[in-house]
Amino acid sequence: MKRTRNEDAPQKDPSLSSLETIRFVEFYAGIGGWTMALQQVVERGHSDLSGLRFECVAALDHSDLCKVVYEHNHKPVTLSNRPIQKLTVGQVEEWQADLFVMSPPCQPHSRQHTHQERELQDKRSESFLHLCELIQSLSTVPSVILLENVVGFERSQSFSYFQKVLKDRNYQCCHFIINPSQVGLPNDRPRFYSVAVQNNYIKLEKDSWQSKFFTKPSDDISAEVIIHTEIPELGVNAMNSIIEKDIPKLQHFLDNPPDPRLSIPEKVYQKRAAWCLDIVTPEQRRTSCFTSGYGKFVRGTGSVLYTGEGTFELVAPEQREYDAEWDKELDWTKARYFSGSELARLFDFSNEFAFPRTVSLGQQWKLVGNSLNVRVAARLLEFAFRVRRNPLPINLVGTH
Repeated sequence: MKRTRNEDAPQKDPSLSSLETIRFVEFYAGIGGWTMALQQVVERGHSDLSGLRFECVAALDHSDLCKVVYEHNHKPVTLSNRPIQKLTVGQVEEWQADLFVMSPPCQPHSRQHTHQERELQDKRSESFLHLCELIQSLSTVPSVILLENVVGFERSQSFSYFQKVLKDRNYQCCHFIINPSQVGLPNDRPRFYSVAVQNNYIKLEKDSWQSKFFTKPSDDISAEVIIHTEIPELGVNAMNSIIEKDIPKLQHFLDNPPDPRLSIPEKVYQKRAAWCLDIVTPEQRRTSCFTSGYGKFVRGTGSVLYTGEGTFELVAPEQREYDAEWDKELDWTKARYFSGSELARLFDFSNEFAFPRTVSLGQQWKLVGNSLNVRVAARLLEFAFRVRRNPLPINLVGTH
C-alpha cells in the first residue's frame, strides 16, 4: 500500500533542521585546549553555526598529570592514557568521529631540537606518523581535521607525509601562522595551524574563494606551502594592522592578591644569565612566548612581571648586549613570575578552568606552556565549520 503523509501529524520544526552534533576526538589532549576552543565556538554563536554542538567521544594523552587536570575540568569525559601509536583502525572507527583535533609533539621540530633532519626516526614522531597511517586506512574519515604545531613544522618531513595522506583521502587544506596578539591577547606565541576539510564540502567553482585559498595537499616535499596570516572577518587581524590600545593591559589578567610563591629566587636573579629575562609591567600589553620550561630556565621561556617603578620594554634576546649593571635600579622584591592561572587567562582558557590543589606551580607552568592558545584555535575551528556548513566568501591573506 502506498504510504501517504498524515496531514494532521505534527510537522518538524524547520529551525531544528540546523541542529547538528559533531563528534570529535582530541589527540594529544593535554589539559583540553581544543575542547575549550570548541566550547568558545559555540559561545560565540555565529549565525552560520546555529544549532552546532560538539561532543567529545575520546581524548588521549600519555601524561598522568594531564589526565588529572583534564578530568578535573572536562567532566564527564575521561582522558585515556592509551598510546596513540598502539591504536587500531577498528578502535578509531568505533568513535565515529567527524572531527579530529591534535597538537602533536613539537620537540622534533622546535628551535631547541638540534637534529631536526632526523625527525622521522625520532621516537616522539612515532605516534603522529601512526596517526597519519590510521587516517590513510579508515573506511570513513572525519570531515574536518585541525592540527597545531610550532612554526617550522610546515617545513618538516612529518608535515610532508601528513599532506600526502590528506591528499590521498580527498581533503582540501588551508595553512596558517597566527599570533595571539592578532586576536587581541597580550602574548607573543606564533603557531602553525593546518585546516583540512573534505573536498565534497568545498565548492571549487572557477574563481571561487575556495579555489584560491584551499589547495589540494601535495606529496612533493619541495612543493611551496602557502601560509595564510589573517582572517579579518573572524577577528584575526594582520600583524601590521594591530592597534596597541586595542590589546588589554596585563593588569587585567593578574591574580589579586598574587601568590607569594611567585617571587624570583635570589639564586636566579644573581646569575649572569638573568639579564636575559623578559621583564614586563602591568601597564604593558605584551608578553613573550611562555614555554614548558618557564620558571626552570631563564632565556626564551616567558616574561616575568615587575610591579616596581620604571618601565622595561621587551627586547628580543638577539638584540641585547650584556651590561653588568643592567639591574642596578631594579628592586627584585617587586619582580615575580606569572602564576598558572594568569597564564591560563593569557591563553584565553575558559573562566571555569582551574588546577587541582595537588598540581604544583611548576607543573602548572609546564602544562600551560605545552598547551595552545584557545582563542586562536577557536577562530580556526569557526573558519573550518563555516566552510563545511555554509561556504561564504571569507577573504584570506597569504604569504609564501
